[in-house]
Amino acid sequence: MKIAWQLTKPRLIPYFLLFAGASLALGIIYSVIIGLSSAIFPVFLVFLLPMPLVNIYFLIGLYSSIIRYMDGKEQKFQLSTVFEPFRRWKQLLPVALILMAISIVIWIPVMIISMIPLIGIFANMVAVIIMFIVATAYFFYIAENMNNPTIDLIKTPLKLIVSSVPRWLAATGAYLLTCIMPCVILATIAAGVFVASGII
Repeated sequence: MKIAWQLTKPRLIPYFLLFAGASLALGIIYSVIIGLSSAIFPVFLVFLLPMPLVNIYFLIGLYSSIIRYMDGKEQKFQLSTVFEPFRRWKQLLPVALILMAISIVIWIPVMIISMIPLIGIFANMVAVIIMFIVATAYFFYIAENMNNPTIDLIKTPLKLIVSSVPRWLAATGAYLLTCIMPCVILATIAAGVFVASGII
């Protein structure tokens, strides 16, 4: 966690602004498309299909920028690096489509199981952690090896996970901890303000 902070600190604001801006833009587009599909005609749901692809390309570019910074190849935040996968969209399209298909196949049964009381919540949490590890491995590997054959980009990240599951779980636990701690602190402050102001 200490090393991650030292690597991230000099570029924290550009990464945060880019990620927050992209997330907001994608969220607005999702909301508009879903709103139109329910109000006018379900055909608008077809427009949702390119959105996961855009998200995959964006994350690969973001991870590529992180790797180049860690390796000392880029000392400053380069927007061109983030959008490099979009310029190689044809080359990366087979990998992105396969990852999308695998994700859908996994999430459909998970969503069904999630509807079971108590067991569903636990199953959903486990699935989220596993998918986070898998996605992180794939995005980092693809970002560093974009020119590799499609078969290699699909098979190798899975081998890396299986060979060192404890280390992946430890890193994921540290990541979740850093995400949860600020939320707990902010929630505590908000609760204190609400109580002090008489709001229930």
